Amino acid sequence: MQEFILNLIRNAGKKVLTYYGKLTEYDIKFKNPKDIVTTADKEIEEFIKGEISKKFSRHTIIAEESVNKEKLGEDIWYIDPIDGTTNFVHQFPFWGISIAYGKNNNDIRNSAIYFPVLNELFWAAKGKGAFKNGIQIYVSKENNLINSLLSTGFACLRAGWENNNLRYLNKILPLIRDIRRTGSACFDLCSVACGRVDGFWELNLSSWDIMAGILIVEEAGGKVSDFDGKNNYIEKREILATNGIIHNKILEIFNELKR
Repeated sequence: MQEFILNLIRNAGKKVLTYYGKLTEYDIKFKNPKDIVTTADKEIEEFIKGEISKKFSRHTIIAEESVNKEKLGEDIWYIDPIDGTTNFVHQFPFWGISIAYGKNNNDIRNSAIYFPVLNELFWAAKGKGAFKNGIQIYVSKENNLINSLLSTGFACLRAGWENNNLRYLNKILPLIRDIRRTGSACFDLCSVACGRVDGFWELNLSSWDIMAGILIVEEAGGKVSDFDGKNNYIEKREILATNGIIHNKILEIFNELKR
């Protein structure tokens, strides 16, 4: 299964690069005033879905641009053809293709995330570790918040949430070294996994945004939860991924906002 996913995501990467830097105004559509989708998003998603369906015709596919609303089967795929579409359109290189395979109840078994412009391929198989370009990766060992570099995103603001990420940002920013905001959740999760950053949090993400990255973080030795320390990140649409060492410290800070 893992080899199939790696070959698929590499081929998808080659195809999506043919669009990079060549989009016209006719290739860009608006889902809402702040969310965009491109011809590349749709065509790469159809390519990935088609390749999966040829080999696994009975599997359920959940993808960003064509969510399958049927009852979930036992075998499920989560696909984001371009995570970071705004980056893609602006030729900002932090965007990637995300593919995850698993069983029902969020039991992810295999995943891969590919950043074609950066030539970085991350992957993980359950119980077998996480890798970047073939080399095993691990989360950081930082245990002090004031020395920690975190990342976050603002999908909640694009969605117009009243309960948005700004209050979490304002609460934690004075207590850490700094914040990075790349505009791609899958890049942020991979950055946690390889130790570039010590933690990542965000609200209002969907399953296709995070499922591949969650396995990569966990297989790299990190921890992933919702803001209550549980695994309801899909239902609650909130996620915290860290090196595990600073996880509870961040949860305590976030929970102060609920008091």
